Amino acid sequence: MADVPFVRQTPTALAWLDFLRAVGRAPLTLDAYARALDGFLAFCDCHGHDPEQVPLGVVVDYLGSMRERGLSGATLRQALCVVRLWCEHLVGLGVRDDNPISSGSARHGFSGAASAPMLGSGRGWAGLLPRSVRFPWVPTDDEWLRFLQAASTRGVRDRLMLALAYSGALRRQEVVGLAVADVDAAHRLVTVRPEVAKRGRGRVVAYPREATPLLADYLTRRRALSATPGPLFLSESNRNRGQPLSKWTWNDVVGQIAGAADLPQFTTHTLRHLRLTHLAVKGLGLHEIATYAGHRSLESTMTYVHLSGRHIDERVTATLLEVEAAAHRVLCGAPPAMLPS
Repeated sequence: MADVPFVRQTPTALAWLDFLRAVGRAPLTLDAYARALDGFLAFCDCHGHDPEQVPLGVVVDYLGSMRERGLSGATLRQALCVVRLWCEHLVGLGVRDDNPISSGSARHGFSGAASAPMLGSGRGWAGLLPRSVRFPWVPTDDEWLRFLQAASTRGVRDRLMLALAYSGALRRQEVVGLAVADVDAAHRLVTVRPEVAKRGRGRVVAYPREATPLLADYLTRRRALSATPGPLFLSESNRNRGQPLSKWTWNDVVGQIAGAADLPQFTTHTLRHLRLTHLAVKGLGLHEIATYAGHRSLESTMTYVHLSGRHIDERVTATLLEVEAAAHRVLCGAPPAMLPS
């Protein structure tokens, strides 16, 4: 579990997390919930509130303190969701009589808080926070090619990770969580197992023919690091040689390439955003993209349809397809001179 001192000293919080673990919540989800709940418990401790009996007004004060720290709306919504679920658990245990963030309390005013203003409008508890839609940043063609040129100087492992992450629209944890057995070289498929996928939504994605020699080269290199099957990507550093690659190392790899390309906003997740946008540009249907991405809601997938600009003409679409082909060539060892002008 994450470093969550306030959760560890709160039996009902530990019991709730144990319950979520028992019903099959993913480890990453449990970690996120534990961190979010620990933040709320720390706030209550600092201000002298009993966290198990707080009225809604205290929750709103907590959200306000998060907003003052400049945290995003998504972080605030996650915090509110976690507190709501924990309070629901407390009601089930008989620790408290009602959930202060129930639909009724959100519609009809604060439980125990006089004349405190609502933070947003809408139905139910979600109306406490206004939801704004912010499209993710994706690089332009020139920026993407600049990133690829910087990546072309990296070692075989890093370029293979980039190729698989982009081709499969893989999240950070999904890339580093791949095992050797997850790669079907005969059919050029990669299985994203439920235990490493977000919300346990496993899926199968493809990688391009151009990556086949890159994969073969890396597997040869990997055998020199470890003769046993297991995690696909291993550390090559002297300190952790042969150990599974961490998501923090993957962050560093992409960050170094982004720095060399002068693209500080480029992150590991940008590869996923870009791939899904390119799939939308190519005309894949909404449900096809959602299945490939492992989205639970089509609302998430619609983001990439908007980003793709379905109204663009055929000439621009053809350019994007050429850029995609160039990406595979560069990641798999072709010189930058082969990029389209």
